[in-house]
Amino acid sequence: MVIKVRNTASDVIVYGDYTDLKSAVKANKDVLRAASLGDADLNGVDMAGAYLCHASLAGAKMKEANLQKAIMFDAVLTGADLRHANLTCADLKRADLRRADLRGANLSGADLCDAKLDGVILSGANLKDVRLRGCRICLVWHMVRSYFGCRIPRLIQAVTHMFTQHKL
Repeated sequence: MVIKVRNTASDVIVYGDYTDLKSAVKANKDVLRAASLGDADLNGVDMAGAYLCHASLAGAKMKEANLQKAIMFDAVLTGADLRHANLTCADLKRADLRRADLRGANLSGADLCDAKLDGVILSGANLKDVRLRGCRICLVWHMVRSYFGCRIPRLIQAVTHMFTQHKL
């Protein structure tokens, strides 16, 4: 299998005898900057610490993937399936997560500053110590509702908690 990835200097071709895309991605996770992996099936793959900045992962299936401490700033993850994924301490600054499904995902300690979060699904997600600076307030309201599962009467209390706990 041949995977074409790009770095800042030139195109890089990664060659290898891989049985499937998952093993190729896992073996080359350090050189996946700006990789085009849209709609890829990466369910359950271990990409802890992967360098995926500027990568295109739109529509990728990454359910239960390990992306702990992954560097994914400016990555495109629109419509990605990240249910129950481990994104602990992941760098998702300026990432495009619009319409991504993050139900049950662990985002504790993740950096989502300036991320695009329109339509993101966060039901049951762990948002402890998530950094959210630069997110539009309407998106924060959506996240608060997902995080606390609250109705409008409890929303003011939840927003206050979110601003103090998550340092907005």
